[in-house]
Amino acid sequence: MLGRHGEAIACYRQCIDLGGDVDHAREFVVHALVDAGRGREARHEVRAWCRSCPESAAAKYLRATLGAGPAPARAAREYMRAVFDRFAPSFDLKLAALGYVGPALVESMVRRVAGEPAGRLSVLDAGCGTGLCGPILRPWAERLEGVDLSSEMLVRARRRGHYDVLVEDDLVDHLNAAPERFDLVSCAETLCYFGPLEKFLRAARRALVPGGALVFTVERSRFKAPYRLARNGRYAHRTDYLRSALARTGFEKVEIAGGVLRYEHELPVQGSIVAARRPARKRIAAKASARSPRRRDKT
Repeated sequence: MLGRHGEAIACYRQCIDLGGDVDHAREFVVHALVDAGRGREARHEVRAWCRSCPESAAAKYLRATLGAGPAPARAAREYMRAVFDRFAPSFDLKLAALGYVGPALVESMVRRVAGEPAGRLSVLDAGCGTGLCGPILRPWAERLEGVDLSSEMLVRARRRGHYDVLVEDDLVDHLNAAPERFDLVSCAETLCYFGPLEKFLRAARRALVPGGALVFTVERSRFKAPYRLARNGRYAHRTDYLRSALARTGFEKVEIAGGVLRYEHELPVQGSIVAARRPARKRIAAKASARSPRRRDKT
């Protein structure tokens, strides 16, 4: 960062006046004001944006991140699609610069719940992005599927060559449409855009075969609320909320480990790496075709 926030704000406001990509420009004005420590101006800016563009998903979401409006259950799909389509060309380099280690944390947890890789599982990379987890998950997969909202992110994932199938779709919709298809569902650096996780968890349980495993990462919150939307536009979740939500949605054998996901402003972002299983079907003992004869009383 060069710290030239005033120049950036002036340039983006000029773009707005010229009628360019207004949502994009206004979003950057808000971010620049926040980075410059001008939070009150940022809230004023985003409220004005909401008044002039009441249907803007980006405006509503940024208003919520600044505490100037209600937090949604999750980031709007159209907003996320636009953000990550725009972010796709620089996504991998940006995460590398932040010291992002999500795929390595996922690999460690998958190894714990699935054992050594044998290439026999049906695996879904939910919210696969540019495919950073593709080479991590491939050794376990007989069939590796990826799903993401962003077509531009999927272009990069396809180039990696690790996936058998890539689908442009919302991950919850995709899971709900795939009952008992996957042995393993992995979701890294995606659920930070969800507040309550129950809809995702129910969909993941539906998509897993009995006994199948779910592995995911979230940012860790130490606030009293079960989850909290921060100014960076991401939700963080309490560990006790994760356990209760998994129990309510029918998962068992829950394991939660802590770890640093990445660094922001040279500070570690603490996360939770979670694994849980859909219970296996109980075996119903078949009735014996020939029962042992009853003992007869001697006469």
